[in-house]
Amino acid sequence: GLRSEVSDDLVILPDWLAAMSEWLRDQPEIIDLIDDRVYTVMPSRSKVFPLVIVTQITDPTATPFAHWAVRTLFQFDVWGGPQSATWTIAETIRALLTQRFARNAWDMTAGPIVAGKVTAGGIRRTTEDVVASLTEDGEEVNRAAPRASFDAAAVLHPGMSSGS
Repeated sequence: GLRSEVSDDLVILPDWLAAMSEWLRDQPEIIDLIDDRVYTVMPSRSKVFPLVIVTQITDPTATPFAHWAVRTLFQFDVWGGPQSATWTIAETIRALLTQRFARNAWDMTAGPIVAGKVTAGGIRRTTEDVVASLTEDGEEVNRAAPRASFDAAAVLHPGMSSGS
């Protein structure tokens, strides 16, 4: 049968996606731009734009000798708002990842994490083909939703809790 207990020497990695979305929601620059509208899936109701969807694409191990560090690939999709706003939000996230998140340790709800090198890709700007009703700045607008997307790879591994 299956063993229900986890041995003391078994390394279970944190939920990288939960940690990344929480980290972004905690950044003052993101709060200034979009409040706390950073999600891991598109909200089914009460969509207020602009918003960010973070997706974890993969997380292959970076340490062949141990299950300890990963090269996590994330996709960041900024939806809604004028095209200039989606670009500004995407570029702000890229700057935060490469200049603040990288090479630092973070205590997250998913567990303490350490971020090593972060490499961010280029921003892809598109507009959806479908006109939708969007709520922006408290007003309903009907137009196609612009999107700015980019990928970022981060070397991550579990950290030591600071014991708040």
